[in-house]
Amino acid sequence: MVKRTVLVAGRGATAVKVIRAARALQLGTVAVYSKPERDALHTRLADSAYQIGPAPLEESYLNQGALLTLAALKQIDRIYPALPYLATEPAFTKQAEEAGLTVVGPSAQVLADLAQESVPNQPSALEVEVPFFVDGQGNFQGLLVAPFQSSTGAVLGLQTATAGSETTAILNQVKDWLQPTGYRGLGAAKLTGDAQSGYQIQGLTPGYSPAADLAESVWDVDLVQAQLQLSWQPDWTLPPMPNDRPSAILIEIKAADSGTVTALHLPSGLGLRLETDLYPGAPVNTNYDQTIATLIATGPDLATAYQRLYLALGETVIAGLPTNLDQLVLELNQLS
Repeated sequence: MVKRTVLVAGRGATAVKVIRAARALQLGTVAVYSKPERDALHTRLADSAYQIGPAPLEESYLNQGALLTLAALKQIDRIYPALPYLATEPAFTKQAEEAGLTVVGPSAQVLADLAQESVPNQPSALEVEVPFFVDGQGNFQGLLVAPFQSSTGAVLGLQTATAGSETTAILNQVKDWLQPTGYRGLGAAKLTGDAQSGYQIQGLTPGYSPAADLAESVWDVDLVQAQLQLSWQPDWTLPPMPNDRPSAILIEIKAADSGTVTALHLPSGLGLRLETDLYPGAPVNTNYDQTIATLIATGPDLATAYQRLYLALGETVIAGLPTNLDQLVLELNQLS
């Protein structure tokens, strides 16, 4: 029996997350990497890894022709677009479909339909996000998350919104938007507006996004694993979500410049979760992405989550390159 295999078209912590989820389902994994990222963590975790091109993003991770050629050469029938640009691009999905590949995510037609229905962004409006999952029976599960800010106005991350009529209305709006398209799987919808004037949907990120980490922490389910499972089992359904859901906060640790991690100590403990591809000696290239780790704290209430997050950041050590750790600790201290 030939082992089912998925080509992970991406890099960084997202690629690591997809590979981990695939391994849990006993799926084979093929990773790709640019020339300077030969020793990145996702290349070490995958069953096999292939250089896709030189350093520039457009010539490597976003090289659609090279990705599709590799899939054909290795006789892979599934591809997971682990970069937002690939995941949201109907033309890429259409090319893959025409080549006989299954893209883990919505079809090219669904992507095109949703893009036509979204509206231009309103920069002055409050922005909220809804990570969601639609299973094989069309059951919609969504979570409202919103930015939280310090007294200086610096956005530190996202928090889960409390339940209420406004939350229910926004979730129903996203559900009604998706239902006619037949969307299945994981995604995150972005909306702007307020309670008085209402919210407008700006667009959608199919598949994984940082907001999905919040949903996973609250729902206690691996949504990327669920998305992969749905790809092979079109009628697959979500397990029941817990009624008692914790509060959750997410922040992103960023690097100000490229470098190599010379020393590393990452936090752990009750109510903490970290998504990263860092290890001592890991190369960090900020030309791809400044975010090097995503930290989520959960608790029975937001005050507990704040405290856990603050303490966790205080014990985090990432040496070898400049980061925003000190700024995050200062901003969180002002919130307490």
